[in-house]
Amino acid sequence: MAAADKNRFSVNFSKLTAAWTVTKLLGYLRDAFFVAVFGGGWLADAYYAAFRVINVFRRSVGEGGVNTVFVPALSRKAGDGKEMLDFFSSVWTALFLVSLFMCCLGIIFSRPITALAAPAFLKAPAQFVYISMLTAFFMPHLFFVNVTALFTSALNMKGRFFMPAVIPSVFSLSVIIYLLLLICGFFSGLGPETKVFVTVVLASFSGLLQFLLFIPVLRKAGFPLRFSSLGSAIKVFPFIFSAVPAGFIMAQDQLAMFVNTVFAGFMPAGSITAVYNSSRLAQFPISLFSSSAAAAALPQLSKAAGAKDYAGFNRQLARAFSVSGLLLFPAAFGCAVIAVPLCRLLFEHGNFQTVHSIITAEALTGISIGLPAFGIIKISSSALYALNRKTEPFLIISFQLALNAVLCFFFARYRVFGLMAATSVSSWTAALLFLAALKKRSGYAVFSCSAVKIFIAAFLSGAAAYLCAYTLSARGSAVQVFSSVPAAVFIYFLALKVMRTKELSYLTGGGD
Repeated sequence: MAAADKNRFSVNFSKLTAAWTVTKLLGYLRDAFFVAVFGGGWLADAYYAAFRVINVFRRSVGEGGVNTVFVPALSRKAGDGKEMLDFFSSVWTALFLVSLFMCCLGIIFSRPITALAAPAFLKAPAQFVYISMLTAFFMPHLFFVNVTALFTSALNMKGRFFMPAVIPSVFSLSVIIYLLLLICGFFSGLGPETKVFVTVVLASFSGLLQFLLFIPVLRKAGFPLRFSSLGSAIKVFPFIFSAVPAGFIMAQDQLAMFVNTVFAGFMPAGSITAVYNSSRLAQFPISLFSSSAAAAALPQLSKAAGAKDYAGFNRQLARAFSVSGLLLFPAAFGCAVIAVPLCRLLFEHGNFQTVHSIITAEALTGISIGLPAFGIIKISSSALYALNRKTEPFLIISFQLALNAVLCFFFARYRVFGLMAATSVSSWTAALLFLAALKKRSGYAVFSCSAVKIFIAAFLSGAAAYLCAYTLSARGSAVQVFSSVPAAVFIYFLALKVMRTKELSYLTGGGD
């Protein structure tokens, strides 16, 4: 890998990490305010059940599929500026039409969709109708997310990563402002169900503001937003639909959580909220590190694969895996051992009670086991798509989701911990299959002495966090978290340094 490529990856990774840190922190603040206002009962379950449906569509059809398919395709046309712009306009027009059609279908069939997503609520007709209404009003957000996902892909191809990643924080900001007004006593005349409904409406139509903010950024990058002819749009419909399998693959974590949400609906009230909040906490390191690494590496992986430069491809892949593994392994141990104080610190405010924190912590412990596996899957999926290998990822993820459902059935006796542990086990199975596929297609081998060193250092950091947190258990969750995290970080990087782990230099732009 050339020095320029190494520096480019590090810069892009840093930009994405910074932007997604802002976005995710605002997302957690939004969720903390939400449960503080509405608690962890059936009303919160109703909101998160409807939101999970939108998240699945958002990650599969929108963000995941479009980026994975569109970046390599646009990279291949980058040599001809007119051809690239014409292609962008055609895809934008086609995606606009498809997304509008999907939005209308989602509104019309909101009840069947809700029956699929939350069958447990069929036994409570009034609650089922309410969730169906929330699902319908979430659908316009799906339309805006789909088209802005295309904008993000185009900007990523041009080397612009920060603004496309930070603009979606408008969604959280809109909801946070409203929830703060509720906390301050405004709109006190509204009932709880009406307040949740207004939250959904604000969240949904914040997508319009995101769309408008993207337009000047696109123009500055050289992508004027104009519709193509209907004929040109129809010609790229097959390309648009080719993003569906890619979206299915890239949204495997959301699809797994969708399955978990279905099972959680049959458990005590608050279980769906626990599944959602724990998965959100797990998504923080995954988005920051693995998704950032995959997105930052994808343009270079696509170029190397197109040139059949497998040595360069594997070097770029090693860099992405190393950055992801260096940060996800300690995150996995850390989240597992301090799950209870972390959940109490983040969520136990207002109407969110200690029992809700404990349920959420159980779910977080179960999903933490699979954090590194989620990272491997995300990066491997992008790498195989860059190699134009589409069948293998689809088959692996299909197997993983089927395995997840089977394991959820057997592990349901352990409540939300069992559901999330089932997802972790199935994800590790899929991760190993992905690594075998990469070994076959590009000759890449992930297992090394450094991988063992990273695992050992992560284990030691987790032990330090556990000892520190539970030695200070009488001092409260804030003291536990804010003392154990720095201790764990110090022990982790000290252990890596002592063991002379060369991959540590990847975080600063060095390495091979």
